[in-house]
Amino acid sequence: MPNRHKTTQRFAAAFNASLYKKYKTAPSNVFIATQFNLRAHGTSTVSTETVRKWSKGLAYPSASHLTAIVDWLELNPNDFLVDLMAKHQISPLSEGVGKNDANLNIISSQQILDSLKLEIAVVASSGIIVQVNKAWIKFFTENSINRVAETFLGKNYLTVCDHTLGSEDLNANDMGSGIRKVLRGDLKEFTLKYACHSPQQKRWFIGRVSPISHNSRIYAVVSHQVISGENSRKAKLLFEGEEKAKRAGELVIANEDKAARAAELVIANTELLFEGEEKAKRAGEL
Repeated sequence: MPNRHKTTQRFAAAFNASLYKKYKTAPSNVFIATQFNLRAHGTSTVSTETVRKWSKGLAYPSASHLTAIVDWLELNPNDFLVDLMAKHQISPLSEGVGKNDANLNIISSQQILDSLKLEIAVVASSGIIVQVNKAWIKFFTENSINRVAETFLGKNYLTVCDHTLGSEDLNANDMGSGIRKVLRGDLKEFTLKYACHSPQQKRWFIGRVSPISHNSRIYAVVSHQVISGENSRKAKLLFEGEEKAKRAGELVIANEDKAARAAELVIANTELLFEGEEKAKRAGEL
């Protein structure tokens, strides 16, 4: 189980850094509390004293408060989600979730997952999806052809990534590779920015993978967060730039291939020339 003090200190550091990044200064506790309370939809408001404790690393926000903070300051939710899940697990994870007894679900952490807007799945070391949240189900239901609710519980996330076809296959393969590296312990976190457009709109996401240990087993918490607003415009420019760079790289490779083939032709012609001269020389000797 994560060290609670370290978790609180890590949250305070991320909280303060994000506030400074957003407002270009270190805002007062009164200002922070006011801005938070304006956004405290579905949760309780907080006092300046509560904000002071958050900033100083003396208190950790509740799940509902953390959700509001993540949305407001665009924190990396995986940094704190894993700690919250580890703290609230009361039943063992099982690769039979969705198939066997419903009591195998993680009841407390499920409430935390469902309070977050980003799509989340918990993946076992085998690749089996053992837990998802409401946002995950909502996203896949709205984006399925027949709009049928699909949880993917009991299905293998890695297998899906390995067999994805079309324009999304590269992103899926990268995600599958990242999940494997996190599950093996090669990476502490994996992040992937990718485009996933619908017929109605252009969309960009950040996929994040973090490990969580439970009953001596390692699981991967996979989250997908939509990039919205100004960040969406920045993401569009970023992806367009990366695509141009990719095409430029492909052109360089193509030109290098052409140059290599031209060099091979020169060598071949030179060899033919020498062979012709050698034949002419032998004919003269005869």
